[in-house]
Amino acid sequence: QRCMTADSKARSAAALTLAQKGGQAVPALVKALQNKEPLMRQCLCEALGEIGPVAAPATGALNITLRDTVLEVRQSAADAYWKVDSTGAVQALTAAAKEGEVRVKLTSVAFLGDLGISATPAVPVIGELLNNSSDTVRAASAQALTKIGTEPAKTILAAFQKKQQLAEMNRLLGELKRSTKPIKETVDALVKIGAPVV
Repeated sequence: QRCMTADSKARSAAALTLAQKGGQAVPALVKALQNKEPLMRQCLCEALGEIGPVAAPATGALNITLRDTVLEVRQSAADAYWKVDSTGAVQALTAAAKEGEVRVKLTSVAFLGDLGISATPAVPVIGELLNNSSDTVRAASAQALTKIGTEPAKTILAAFQKKQQLAEMNRLLGELKRSTKPIKETVDALVKIGAPVV
């Protein structure tokens, strides 16, 4: 019952208690991940994370939980997966970012960004998400690439930003052709984004 609390310290203490049996507890914890209560699922993920690499048999269940409907559960599943199998976690989060719905993409990309250079294998997929139809996914992906900070990540991000600048320049030029507002106002906007205005 201590798992069923919004108090993070109390829930963490409950997770530690569940984790005390180590690998022996894994099958029961995995089965319990199907619990309908989000706080319980979150607590169970935390317990698996505390068990660490010995909880490797739980990675399949954690992979599924990366796509949970509740943000906090997805975050706990990602953290647990990382503690159990860091390499596998990057692969699973990359797949979730690529294939999942928007909320899953956002959680996965954010976690990968927080991993920094450890998420280097995910850079190509995160780069592809810069072209996603969702503004929030594009923004989260750009932020993740910034945090990862490798040269490939910087190169992809620079190309994306240049593309954005060109798109904005074309928008302003098109607006200039259609609009009756003062030319100076549009020219100033072009200068602001770095367009070569003569």
